[in-house]
Amino acid sequence: MWRGLDERQTSAAGAGYLAAGYRGRDLMRADDGSRPALASGYAQIRKCRIGGFWTGVALAKRGLVDGRFRRECPCCGERHRETLFHLLVRCNVWQAARERFLGGALASVREIVGGPITGAAGDAAVVLLLGGKAEGRRVPMWAPRQRRAPEAGVVGGAPGAVSGSDDSSSDEDVNLGGGPQDASASGEAVCCSVAAFFVRMMRARAPIIRGLRSVWADAQAAPLPP
Repeated sequence: MWRGLDERQTSAAGAGYLAAGYRGRDLMRADDGSRPALASGYAQIRKCRIGGFWTGVALAKRGLVDGRFRRECPCCGERHRETLFHLLVRCNVWQAARERFLGGALASVREIVGGPITGAAGDAAVVLLLGGKAEGRRVPMWAPRQRRAPEAGVVGGAPGAVSGSDDSSSDEDVNLGGGPQDASASGEAVCCSVAAFFVRMMRARAPIIRGLRSVWADAQAAPLPP
């Protein structure tokens, strides 16, 4: 998939992907099946990277929800467009998940952009959180380290495996340790925390969007008044 994007540099998605400096292999190393509870989160990162994540703005433009959601977040209800920046950095509905999973990454982002994440820095923040490059830099430890081949005579676990890569996570509770600085403190790759944020956020957001789509569909199907 990513090789295909590299070859189609003329496409909008491919051009944006390349300009952001994303590396498909980073996610391939992380999404290796050892953390099944995070698989859907990695899928959302991939969608975001190629413009395939349907924000409230995208849904409204396609006529799938009320047109007011071009200007208003469907989750917090504030007059802020639900963009990737709003979801990842601003929306107060996801503040608890943001503090738990993205605290360390956002601190790195602020250091890279040189201050508050506002204005043009917002676009850079999204790229950095998704594993891209801004200001010539990346979020430290965003991707897992390259795995080493097992050493001769070693029985059991694979030496050099990504820290924290076990099967103990469940779909009910994506547990990365419970603190906002966990990724940097424990040696866990930041992409695991970003994926966990998406899992937690999407689990709560999906029924909100389904409800809004259902209400809009019913309104469209209702007979016009005489």
